[in-house]
Amino acid sequence: MRKTNKSHEVLRCILTTATCLSILLSIAMSSRRGDTATEAGGDTDTATVTLLSNGTTVINTTSIAADLRGYGGDVPMKVYISRDRIDSIRILPNNETPEFLDVVREEVVSRYIGLDVKAALRADMDAVTGATMSSECIKGTLRRALAVAAKTATQDDAVDGGAGRMLKLTAAIIVSLMAALLPLFFRSKTYRMVQLSLNVVVLGFYCGTFVSYSSLTGMMREPSQLLDTAYLETHIALLLLAFVALFYPLFGKKGHYCAWCCPLGSLQDITNKAGRRRQWRLTPQWVHRLAILRRVLWAVLMLVTWTGVTSSWMDYELFAAFLWQTASWLMLVFLAVCVVLSLFVKRPYCRFLCPTGTLLKI
Repeated sequence: MRKTNKSHEVLRCILTTATCLSILLSIAMSSRRGDTATEAGGDTDTATVTLLSNGTTVINTTSIAADLRGYGGDVPMKVYISRDRIDSIRILPNNETPEFLDVVREEVVSRYIGLDVKAALRADMDAVTGATMSSECIKGTLRRALAVAAKTATQDDAVDGGAGRMLKLTAAIIVSLMAALLPLFFRSKTYRMVQLSLNVVVLGFYCGTFVSYSSLTGMMREPSQLLDTAYLETHIALLLLAFVALFYPLFGKKGHYCAWCCPLGSLQDITNKAGRRRQWRLTPQWVHRLAILRRVLWAVLMLVTWTGVTSSWMDYELFAAFLWQTASWLMLVFLAVCVVLSLFVKRPYCRFLCPTGTLLKI
């Protein structure tokens, strides 16, 4: 009987994991985020500088700006420079929301066309309201490309693009491995606080590495990138966290990602521990109602995505607030509210709102 029950549990886990992956795949295919920027052929070349036969210099930012993030990740592009002027800018496949990207392309990118390289380096275009992260990422990527073109890269850019980027990648990998493996063998209250703090500081605010609908659907949308060496080098920590979130439940470790890896959950846990003497006692009825609210919200978000109404809600998951330098003030206020509520209620966002958490709970 026990063997039968165990077999049923394994089968149930396999089926629910397959369901989770199917949901992500269907969302990835329906949203097609960033596809409007793709042209047939020629996008697999990651060389930084190419000189065309007509004398045009092409700067490919895939390798030099992989650490700059919009909400959906980096936004690689090719910058075409002819006679020291920007001739055109082509945004390569990415995971940003098409609606936001179209606005940024029109209101920011287009204003660089025709400028000479030095003038473009000095230019400070305003970010697009509501798409601040995408705007800042694209502006920073353009500056990297133009610095290469003009051979005037600042020391800060050199450090951030080289040693600084490697430091971020290494830190994210180490903390991700710790969160994924150490709790399986070692448990203590002191270690847990250390791990949660590292998740918040390193994975959250320093590296901006976390599992979200945007990151998961980005992987599903372009699965071929998982075989690309450059992609693996810059996203290995995220891939590790995604594996923990999606596949650890198959091995009996349900909720491991949310409990030990998620920087947002970690921040709420730390705050809740600080306010443990001021806890609000939610009745079972209220907990049940709020849990229903989360499931209803998730169902509505899935519906508007599958029907093609919009997928931009993925850019407003609270994880975006960790990218505080480019996050909107609304996201930062929302994060502050959740942190304050965490003093009185355990993991309010995770338990009653988080769409990614709802998906993983399947």
